[in-house]
Amino acid sequence: MKKLILPLAILITLLTACGKKNCCILPQTTYMVADKNNTQWSADPSSSNLRNDTIALFGSNFSTQLEETLTLQFKASATGVYSLKGNQALYYNTVGRDVITSEYGLDDTYANTVNITAYDKAGKVVTGTFNLKFKHTYPVDKPASLQFLNGKFKAALH
Repeated sequence: MKKLILPLAILITLLTACGKKNCCILPQTTYMVADKNNTQWSADPSSSNLRNDTIALFGSNFSTQLEETLTLQFKASATGVYSLKGNQALYYNTVGRDVITSEYGLDDTYANTVNITAYDKAGKVVTGTFNLKFKHTYPVDKPASLQFLNGKFKAALH
């Protein structure tokens, strides 16, 4: 009987250690992935935010020599498919995170879309998919176009 008291006390301590209701909830995982010109691409969407009724998704990849940022900004209040045009999406490369070395704007001849599949307004988390095509705008020595197809994201909005 004495041999069971210590393990039982440890078990009770472990089970009751979390006094707060949410202490054991793991943080949400966020991501942004796509097929960029038929190559797997990923970025960190941690800078994404919500301003009034506009969702601003910022996917950044600074882990390689070619620093990449994909931005999408659109008005959304619920789940659904949203068409993007003009300057609602942009892809660019930087050096030192501040000097733009190339830039691509949306190709408006393509049906660029974002599909919001889940939108937790209270928790400020948005999940969805995207398909985007871009035309090269700066400088002249870069590929003429880029495409981000089969894109998926889950972002916390700050």
